[in-house]
Amino acid sequence: MQIIKRQIFCGREFTGEEILLIQEIVGTCGGISRRELAHTVCELLEWKRPNDRLKARECSDFLELLEAKKVLKSGVK
Repeated sequence: MQIIKRQIFCGREFTGEEILLIQEIVGTCGGISRRELAHTVCELLEWKRPNDRLKARECSDFLELLEAKKVLKSGVK
């Protein structure tokens, strides 16, 4: 896996610590779907819309991007 210090996606800057947390979540919850992972990540990082709903669709796209960059293990459902 590749390590990155920060990543900007959909107007949000993710710190290296947040990326590490995402890697940990994916590593420990690898058996769940990308949708469920996206909701979990959004909840833990408090990534929400102005109406307080989770940005799960954007997060799912972000997980795909991180996987393509070899930051996450491939094979997320």
